[in-house]
Amino acid sequence: MAVTNGTFGVTAAAQALTAAGNTRGANEVTIDNSSANEIAVGGAGVTTANGIRIAAGASKTFLVRGNDQLYVIAGSASTIRYMVAPLLLS
Repeated sequence: MAVTNGTFGVTAAAQALTAAGNTRGANEVTIDNSSANEIAVGGAGVTTANGIRIAAGASKTFLVRGNDQLYVIAGSASTIRYMVAPLLLS
C-alpha cells in the first residue's frame, strides 16, 4: 500500500475525502488547510457547525479505521492538501 497525496476542492456540501476499504488496518490522513477559509471534518453528516474545525493555514492528522470515511465541508469553496498513509494494525 502506497502513500497518496494531492489537493481536494471543498465545497458547502459534505464530500468524502478518503475511500473506504483498508480492511486490514487504518489510514493516517493529514489535512493541510492551505485555503483562506476554515473547513470542518467529520462523518457523513458533517456540517460547519458540528465538524472538527481546521483553521485557515492549519493542519490536523486523523486515524481512519477500516471502512470508515472522512468527510470535509466548508462555508465557501476552498482547496486543501492531503496525505493518506495506509497502516497495518495488529
